[in-house]
Amino acid sequence: MTDAALAAERVVRALASATNGFLAGLRIVVPGDGDVADGVRRILGGLGARVVATPGRGTAAPVPADCDVVVVTEAWNGVGAPLVVDALPGAAARWSDGTPVRPGVRRRGDGVLGVPVDVHAPPLTGAGAPGRRGDAEGRMRWAAERMPVTRALAAELAERGLLAGRRVLVSLVLEPKTSVLARALRDAGADPVLFANCAETDGEVAAVLRRSGFVVHAAEGPVVAAERAAIDRRNALAALDTEPDLLIDDGAQLLRLAHLERPGVLAGLLAAEETTSGVRAAAAMGDQLRVPVVAVNDASTKTGVDNRHGTGHSCVLAVADLLDRARPRARGQCGTRWSVYGFGPVGEGTAEAARALGAVVTVVEPDPLRAMAALHRGFDVGDAVPAADADVLISASGRRATLGRDILDAAPDAAVIAVAGGVDGEVAFGELADAGYRRLDCAAAGGPDVAAVEGIGLLRAPDGRTLLLLADGDGVNYAAGEGNAVEVMDLSLASQLAALRQLLGGPAIPPGVVALDRDAQEHIARLYLATRGVAAHGPRAARPAAPSPRSAPTPTDDWRAHRYAPDVPPLASEST
Repeated sequence: MTDAALAAERVVRALASATNGFLAGLRIVVPGDGDVADGVRRILGGLGARVVATPGRGTAAPVPADCDVVVVTEAWNGVGAPLVVDALPGAAARWSDGTPVRPGVRRRGDGVLGVPVDVHAPPLTGAGAPGRRGDAEGRMRWAAERMPVTRALAAELAERGLLAGRRVLVSLVLEPKTSVLARALRDAGADPVLFANCAETDGEVAAVLRRSGFVVHAAEGPVVAAERAAIDRRNALAALDTEPDLLIDDGAQLLRLAHLERPGVLAGLLAAEETTSGVRAAAAMGDQLRVPVVAVNDASTKTGVDNRHGTGHSCVLAVADLLDRARPRARGQCGTRWSVYGFGPVGEGTAEAARALGAVVTVVEPDPLRAMAALHRGFDVGDAVPAADADVLISASGRRATLGRDILDAAPDAAVIAVAGGVDGEVAFGELADAGYRRLDCAAAGGPDVAAVEGIGLLRAPDGRTLLLLADGDGVNYAAGEGNAVEVMDLSLASQLAALRQLLGGPAIPPGVVALDRDAQEHIARLYLATRGVAAHGPRAARPAAPSPRSAPTPTDDWRAHRYAPDVPPLASEST
């Protein structure tokens, strides 16, 4: 019998994975007063959803008109929302006549979308599950319908003609949301070229894009691990050899490669960077950086949503999906112990999402300011290695060799090793190999009670302990799942388009790292809020680029205005 905590977790994970959707901010009704309904409400609230007060059990009252989702876990006769998560017995049969929209989602004749869920089995979509891949065109259409902000920014660029005839090299995880960006760029008059490494390529999406006439430098099918590095290098150089005018980069990987091995492409090149590690690398280049780079990652419309909510939440849900499918006696994450290494934006979201699933979370963060922030969010905090009792050890630091021998030597047998976000080498495989650790395949090794599931490997320690390695040490959300939610990437990719407009539409920007204009960020935020039924008011005065969204001055700031200024009228006395 599935307990209520695991059933609730499966319902929420099914909603997230079937829709590849962003739960934070959604208005969700969960009728009923049973333990599963209570658990679903608790998890959704922890993930930032707006859980709407609901009618009681068995009522026929309609849900609020502006509700986004109804989650049904017990008998209920109310009117549904645009999307219904049906977790009652027989859900699959009830929705069998619906038209498949994407894996895990069906549409009834009345237009209502349904996600049927069997709480007694792992969700059939999501990381490592059959059907996670497949129906690439359906997944691409689904993403396109749910990325209105990216479409709006592309239309603005098209109207101004800024991209006409310009070659844009897009170096991002290649999956359905990236296909929306590629098509938006082409519709705006650009000549997009796509690159992705093997671990970050959805081969079915890449194939659809090739058939649609796009130039794609990425693996065309499954690649054995030993060949990945050579294939990735060849494709990266080939992408640079197309001589792009603009570069949308991830990790500053192609930016650095161009400076070191293709300096000829740098003349006139303009770049935008998607990630924390990439902005860090570009800034570290100092005077050797020969092109302007807009730090899209540092924008509030990116880091404040993508890193914290998108990456953090999707990584935790991907870990839970993998473990649910791999362990025959799945128990869910409620009550498990997680050690989260790093408390930057990705670490914040990872710790928050793990706690929402009921895990007991310890944050390992040597930076005293971030450690203080974690403490005030209610997490246990340490600067040492609290690995001995951890069920899951996940790096969210964005730094190489975070999970090395010192941590893994202390980890218990059957502990889970994962990376959220991820830079190359966040798991220190070289150091571990030198210490006698061996990588094994689940199907070929004894050890923990784990089924052979795509996305899970094993690390055998010298003392005989066996650790579970998720996604081969790559970012678990994109390497073993569908990456960040569609709505999250809508904001991130719209921010990339705003960066292109900044690079092309104003005065020439000298080489160096610059921030995304504040007015562009506010414009994107307003467009996004409108899609969630929220109106943001206030002036949209033009503002200069700022070094940090947290320290940006506003147009009304006047340094001369202080509390001790002369001629301040006294407060009127209250008459008696």
